[in-house]
Amino acid sequence: MKKIYTFVLAALIAASASASTYDVKQFDGRIKTVPATTLKADQTDAALATKSAKVKANADTDAAKAIEGEYTITIGEFYFGEEGRGMVEAPAIITRNGDKITISCEEFLEDVTATYDETSGVITFENGSVFPVRLGQSTYYTQFCPFRWDDTLKIVKGSFTATYADGKIAFPADHGFSWQAFTDEAMTNPVGYLALFDVIEMVSAADIETYEDCDWTENIIYGAFRPEDSSNTNTNTNTTAAKTTVKYNDTKKTYEIVNAFQATFDKLNFESKAPNMIVNAADPANCIVELTSTHINGGLTDGLYYVCSQSSQDGDSTGEDFRITCVENANTITLTFPVKSMLLYASTPQKYYYASAAPSVLVITKSGDASGISGIVSDEDNNAPAEYFNLQGVRVANPEAGQLVICRQGDKVSKILVK
Repeated sequence: MKKIYTFVLAALIAASASASTYDVKQFDGRIKTVPATTLKADQTDAALATKSAKVKANADTDAAKAIEGEYTITIGEFYFGEEGRGMVEAPAIITRNGDKITISCEEFLEDVTATYDETSGVITFENGSVFPVRLGQSTYYTQFCPFRWDDTLKIVKGSFTATYADGKIAFPADHGFSWQAFTDEAMTNPVGYLALFDVIEMVSAADIETYEDCDWTENIIYGAFRPEDSSNTNTNTNTTAAKTTVKYNDTKKTYEIVNAFQATFDKLNFESKAPNMIVNAADPANCIVELTSTHINGGLTDGLYYVCSQSSQDGDSTGEDFRITCVENANTITLTFPVKSMLLYASTPQKYYYASAAPSVLVITKSGDASGISGIVSDEDNNAPAEYFNLQGVRVANPEAGQLVICRQGDKVSKILVK
């Protein structure tokens, strides 16, 4: 079935950031970009952490609130139709007050409240209250609306139920959440949706391992949005490096990079919070990133921007220089993203671009104080074969003298000048 939606509100936001003329795949114009709407205070990580602390405090004293806790919610986005649709996983918190539960998630415009029947495990979702949202110079009135998809009637708004059992909430197929926008508080003039997506399932996050202070050199989207500077010929200046948190799901073999593009957002003065990005490492030699929102709006010309791995589109036909790899050693886990391993997707023209200006590397320290051992190179690293890449992320078998290359040897990644 075909599920394609036009988000008319995207056109109402005026472009304000500099565009780039970086030469990317299928690039036939200037990418225009604006910051996404800033998240509300109760949607931040700190707010979710506070709610999580309250959940844990209540867990031992009230067994009847077993549904409360930390979850991973799986969302299927409808923007591009069935073939291009990707899945998004995000952290969520459930709290309970009597027969009411509240689901908090950074992907939601507002917390979602539902009725919970503990005896049957049935959760009922109904229309929410109306609240104002400011976009540019205009105010819109928005309402949470559960819906189901029908091939004939398309979006059918209305109440539906999901089922909770053993730490999992199962949603019926082709049902989801939406936030519809109106120009008036009486909701007589609908103008579109601020969010619209399938909800697949929610699963307890008990099997998630968290790694702090991971080294993340991210260049996946910077090449497309960096400010123009004709004097800048050093691709190293296009790289953003930061410390980040990574959540590993041992059941699904996925690494979730928290606020994956935040360093780039900060460098480009984007005001919104960057999304998380999930890397599926079930096959360490060919890791997959499904279509993931960047939280960047390209206005009327390009629409919302998304990223995904090239291997998620091409599968096993993708060459090794286009594949994300995951190498695990005794103390570290290293994920390497060659330049052409990731694609930027513009939703309105439905085009894919190469946007990276240099490779990206994530290094996770599994245990111990990374700051105290950063200068130590293990025997395993010394004995590992060296791999070389040019600054565009293409593997170089025999680098020439005077060439600046990226060298990966075991867990150690460095930039060297060949002598």
